[in-house]
Order: sequence, then C-alpha cells, then structure tokens
Amino acid sequence: MNDSIVVGVDIGGSHITVAQIDCKKKKILSESFVRRPIDSGADAGEILSNWTCAITDSIQNAGNSICSIGIAMPGPFDYEAGISYMKNQNKYDSLYGLN
Repeated sequence: MNDSIVVGVDIGGSHITVAQIDCKKKKILSESFVRRPIDSGADAGEILSNWTCAITDSIQNAGNSICSIGIAMPGPFDYEAGISYMKNQNKYDSLYGLN
C-alpha cells in the first residue's frame, strides 16, 4: 500500500468529482480525475451505484493502492454515524435516514 496516496471525493447536488492525491508531492494525479453528472433525484440504489462507479474508476485509472479516502458530502448529515438527513432540498431525498 502506498501511504502517500489518498482519494478525494466531492459529492455535489449535480455531480461527483474524484481524484487521487499524492500527499508527499502535493499533487493531484491527473490520470485519476473523474467527474460525472449525478441525478440527485434518482433512487438510492442508482445514486450509490453511480458514486461507486466513479470512485472505482478513479482508483483503477491510476492503478495505485491507496491508504485512505476523504468524502465531502452536503448536509444536513450525521457524519460520524454516516446518516443522511437531506430532505425537501431537491437533492438526495432518497438517501434520507440511510447510512
């Protein structure tokens, strides 16, 4: 495992962006960059599948082993328990109450 490579994930209301970062070199690994549109009004299975595919593609594109992942996720969200409390915000309603 490469202890300097981390995966950064930015989840927005309309997209997901994923990239690997080499923390020692302070550099984004361009071959790992993935940005995809997301239908935040879709059912939970479709949303989670699309997120999973984007993250997996980033990891496979660069071919690195990684040591950790960081996820930026809109709220309201119980980040410690991993439970979404987004409701009536025109995004991710299907994730409400899920961890």
